[in-house]
Amino acid sequence: MYRHVKPRFSWKLQSWIGVGMEKKMIEAGAIFDRVCGKYISARREEVKRSQVNNNDHFIRDSHANLLTSHIKLDTTQYQLLDPINDKFLRDNVFALLLAGRDTTASALTWFFWFLSENPLVVTKIRQEIDMNLPRSCSGQERPSCDPMEYLNKDVLKQDFGLYLWGGG
Repeated sequence: MYRHVKPRFSWKLQSWIGVGMEKKMIEAGAIFDRVCGKYISARREEVKRSQVNNNDHFIRDSHANLLTSHIKLDTTQYQLLDPINDKFLRDNVFALLLAGRDTTASALTWFFWFLSENPLVVTKIRQEIDMNLPRSCSGQERPSCDPMEYLNKDVLKQDFGLYLWGGG
């Protein structure tokens, strides 16, 4: 919103000089690049180790993610993709973070709207939480939500199926 309100020459000048909000954006970009660089380097090393140890199923099964699949991409089939280039991988990580942020926000919005419209569902979820996640003597809940069948199978899948993908 900031750049849409200010005149273009103003924020471009601030960016060039490195002051104000533009300075913060430059610093945030540098931090993001540094964090992504560390993550990409660690993933590259993990892929190399698994290839040296001939342990490719390790990456495929337990640590498979989109970054790993981009790193292991066969570049002979694609002309525009360059997984050797860290900027290419960083841009993909950034795109996935943005996409995940929006879809997560949308999913949570629909979930809480669904709960606000169905107080009986909230009651059942609370009963299930009390039954499956008893508090310890320190008042902390156990972290596992696996045994909560009503919440996992009925509520979440119905909510996501009906509203996120237009199923009903």
